[in-house]
Amino acid sequence: MENSIKSEIAKSEIAFNETKNQINKQKTYYKKKSYRNRILNYWVKAIVSILSVAAPSLVAYQSNCNEKCWPLLTICLVAKTGASTTLQSIFNYAGKFALETLTYLDLDALASEAEFKKEEIDHLSELERYRLLSNLNDNLRKKLFKIISKHMKAELSILIKDNSQEEPDEISKNKKNQL
Repeated sequence: MENSIKSEIAKSEIAFNETKNQINKQKTYYKKKSYRNRILNYWVKAIVSILSVAAPSLVAYQSNCNEKCWPLLTICLVAKTGASTTLQSIFNYAGKFALETLTYLDLDALASEAEFKKEEIDHLSELERYRLLSNLNDNLRKKLFKIISKHMKAELSILIKDNSQEEPDEISKNKKNQL
């Protein structure tokens, strides 16, 4: 009986280590993604800021200039400024950076919790170790799924950008009141 408990504990520890590795892989993934979006946000904001200052300056300069190339150059710069601003709001790198940073922090807390609880379990009797290690592994998997699901839902809401906070009945009432 003692050998079967030890083999079950070994299986539970293997499962725990796999779960811990999965948490660490997800943590690394979101950390890299967060860093990438932080850099993209920085550069897009810098480019939009420069273009936003340059476009009005060029418009003012070209109105006093008689050369034929300046109006075309001005139109191109103003168009690029508008497109850059639109792309900045569409891709929303700042929102994605914040979301991925929060997900990374949740995963980091989960990894720390796993280590802490594993150390507590290691000092118990074999029968208790088996029971608690199995429960810990189940709880960690559920929490990992919950964190990733929460991230995916938030990311979808950023992509969809559903600005309507009202219920469908309230929308209908507001339309009727406007008529």
